[in-house]
Amino acid sequence: MNVRFTRNALAQLDKICADIASQTPRATRDFVKWILIEAVRLRNSPESHQKTDMPGVWVLDVRGYSCLMFYGINDAEQEVHILCIRRSVQALDAAKSSKRAR
Repeated sequence: MNVRFTRNALAQLDKICADIASQTPRATRDFVKWILIEAVRLRNSPESHQKTDMPGVWVLDVRGYSCLMFYGINDAEQEVHILCIRRSVQALDAAKSSKRAR
């Protein structure tokens, strides 16, 4: 399977990198490297991670970086689409907001 990042996920990755760089510039390279390693691992076993409440969406906990990577699987095209990358705090805040809106 191929792995593709959506524009939204790339924009979020860019923002997270900017935040990390403002605190620890050298850590940014390691963070991006780890995100790419995790993305490549998804090629072999995309369904091995936790499924979310949203149909067809899984979440990968990027350990060591308090980051969550949300993705979908397109079996017809044999692709994994990285939909969203959030720091765990952002993801928790978004989930709380979503529950309040219901």
